[in-house]
Amino acid sequence: MTLHDKFPAYGGSGSRILGLGIGLGSVATVLVALRVYVRIRITRFGTTALAWSLAAWTITVTAQVFGILATFHGAGNDISIVEATHGLHGFLLYSWLTVFFFSLALPLGKVAVAAFLLEICAQVGPKVRSSLLAIASINIITSIPILFIVWFQCSPVNALWDPRRQGQCDYRVSVYYTYVVGSIAALTDFYLAIIPIIILKPLHITTRRKAGLCFLMGCGVFAGIAAILRTYAARLTLTNNKQTIH
Repeated sequence: MTLHDKFPAYGGSGSRILGLGIGLGSVATVLVALRVYVRIRITRFGTTALAWSLAAWTITVTAQVFGILATFHGAGNDISIVEATHGLHGFLLYSWLTVFFFSLALPLGKVAVAAFLLEICAQVGPKVRSSLLAIASINIITSIPILFIVWFQCSPVNALWDPRRQGQCDYRVSVYYTYVVGSIAALTDFYLAIIPIIILKPLHITTRRKAGLCFLMGCGVFAGIAAILRTYAARLTLTNNKQTIH
């Protein structure tokens, strides 16, 4: 029995989504495992940052599992096929579960980076430390409403994953809040990508090593760009919902 036979709604771009998700998840898992190895066998530095990283990784894996299930139930496939194979219920349920856990994982990842920078910036001024603490706090605080907003967009709650009752859902609060969180996430990513230049400058390490670390941490710029695109794409939820209602 093939995967398509077991999950009739699976297809379209689903295989690419599945492959990309598993591939990126595997890379992240290897990197986290290496970070744990370094902490246990090489240095005791970075314990707090590692704890946040493990929390972010755990929740991300959970989100990835639900994302895979959403793909099996039609994510990436033509909506007409998903409807014809009765996959909308599973698609909606697992998609929203993916959104929920992924939204929680994102701020934890940013807090992990901020915690790591805090642990190495003993030689910089209090303003930098205060800014990193503020960023970590803001990302945690702004993620709390997600615990409630996602599940109270519809009345009753189970209408969220019932394709016949989407007219009982109001996604406006969720989308508008996504604009706020997405803006904060983008600014955070850009800041965390740039601030290492200031933090690493006074450290007594080779210029080559400083450049390498700045490059690696500067890759957060791509996360900032992704946050902007993700925030812009959130408006499609409102557009699709209007089409469904009408």
